[in-house]
Amino acid sequence: MSVEVIKKDGVILIPTETVYGLSCCVKSETAIDRISRIKAREVGKNYIVLISGFHQLDSMGLKMNENAKILADRFWPGPLTLILPDSKGSAIAVRYSSVAFIQRLIAQSCPLISTSANLSGEKSPALFSEIDKNILDKVDLAVKGGALPGIPSTIVDMQNESPNLVRQGALEFDNVISVLKKYS
Repeated sequence: MSVEVIKKDGVILIPTETVYGLSCCVKSETAIDRISRIKAREVGKNYIVLISGFHQLDSMGLKMNENAKILADRFWPGPLTLILPDSKGSAIAVRYSSVAFIQRLIAQSCPLISTSANLSGEKSPALFSEIDKNILDKVDLAVKGGALPGIPSTIVDMQNESPNLVRQGALEFDNVISVLKKYS
């Protein structure tokens, strides 16, 4: 059912490896705008893109330098989001999800926009019961997944060879640095 919702420009609420999130097809401007309105978030603000495999990086025009490849090889799939340059001169935040349901959903539809299922500026929900009723009323489908860690992904900007911590999350930045020191 979730595949059909995504293919019809719908918005779904799903459990990720970190928190409950709002998702839609990365190609659906209509659904992306809906997510911004649901969250009461500034329209045009960028979202994380979830992928189900490394092959999708090429199809999205994303480029990985050697250090980004090392981090992806070590920490993906998992709660690490990498900001990567694209072929158009911009950058996209991307995460290879470790959740099997999300991997299947993406494989059967498209890469997904992902953002926490909360109003902008509020706490990200780790429990389905923590999700605002107004948000639940505005999505096309909500999937329950039990208790989640409640800590968002760590975001690292890898547009250059040196990693730049954008947001500390589930993966300690010290681990990122240690891996790069060991393998680069």
